[in-house]
Amino acid sequence: MRNPGAPQKNFAGLFLPRNRHTAAGLPAAPKEVLSRMYQPVADCHLHTDFSPDSKTPAEETVRRAIALGLKHIAITDHFDPKHPEDFVGIADAAQYARTLSALKKKYEKDIYVSVGVEIGYMPFTEEAAAAFFDDPAIEYIINSVHVVSGYDCYNPAFYEGKTRDEAYGEYFAAVYDSVRAPYRFDAVGHIGYVERRAPYADRRIRYADFKEILDKIFDVIIERDKILELNTSTSIPDLVCIPTPELAEAYFRRGGRRITFSSDAHDTARIADNFAAAALVARDIGFTCITVKENGIYRDINI
Repeated sequence: MRNPGAPQKNFAGLFLPRNRHTAAGLPAAPKEVLSRMYQPVADCHLHTDFSPDSKTPAEETVRRAIALGLKHIAITDHFDPKHPEDFVGIADAAQYARTLSALKKKYEKDIYVSVGVEIGYMPFTEEAAAAFFDDPAIEYIINSVHVVSGYDCYNPAFYEGKTRDEAYGEYFAAVYDSVRAPYRFDAVGHIGYVERRAPYADRRIRYADFKEILDKIFDVIIERDKILELNTSTSIPDLVCIPTPELAEAYFRRGGRRITFSSDAHDTARIADNFAAAALVARDIGFTCITVKENGIYRDINI
């Protein structure tokens, strides 16, 4: 059992109070202190100009990751078949795989470049997704939910006429379906995506409000040995990651141990953004490592 008042040694040999999280989940230490506590090693969710919402060339992403000292990245551009707003993403899977595989080979002495994709789950696209993933060069797959009830959760129309609990409930029902998808995937992306553009005065997802469905989601992730990403692309001030630290802790309590850090960066400025804070949160919960996938095998890296 935790002793709330006991100090805990951090990564720089300093000590911070055990209760170092604000209500929003952000460690109280400033960013410049946090950055000395943890050197990011891997970023497992990056977008390039193969995605419609990024203009960054893939090689520029790789070179920036190397400059930051990373040893592993997963480039995971969007593939959202039959997206209602034509936000499909990768148009030519073979060209995509060839381009990234060439970069993987070119920079293999400096960094492991995982050829990945972020699939936008929808129930009627499972066949298209399975066909896309037939290419063995695609080695790391993030399964995410963007579209619910016919609308991307970024679209204000999704929330029209719905209470917060109704909209979020629909989203989590879709996430539950997604984690049971029959196609292969490795990680579950940004649980809490629905928070980012929600119009409600209080956008926060609280575990108690959706405990039943969240527990089901976490149990399937654990049973299927998938990775839960802690995604640092958030729009709520002082929130370190989605899922929130509270939800990540609920996953841990149910036995979940596989996590990874993901920036969801669409430009080089955000690669590994706020990973020191995410690492501090993860360690406080009890996680000791992140999981990456290399050469078809999960590899754990100490936090």
